[in-house]
Amino acid sequence: MELDKKLVKNRLISFEKIIIDAQSQEHIDLGLDEINNFFTALDATDFIEIFDYNKWVKSINFDINSSEALANLDFETLRKVITYHVRIDRFIEGHLEELIKNGYFLNFIKVLKNK
Repeated sequence: MELDKKLVKNRLISFEKIIIDAQSQEHIDLGLDEINNFFTALDATDFIEIFDYNKWVKSINFDINSSEALANLDFETLRKVITYHVRIDRFIEGHLEELIKNGYFLNFIKVLKNK
């Protein structure tokens, strides 16, 4: 089944205010319902995809940790980038919290609005 990009986009950008609010907190708890719902939505909408992200990340020609680089990516590459970050959080504790704090996920949502 093909991914409904419009549905996915609308669902994910609905979390913009939650991400903004979380960004201003000193400590971000991914267990909080609002934040957890965002990451659950990434998976539930099939935005997170199954692929060899370790191999893929070695082949890209942009800084995957730069939120500014997101603006130049197409929808499918955005999926891969966000999938990479979600998967990496399993190995690097606090990775997703840091991406919320530094504005990465807020920029992701802003870029997604224009796709």
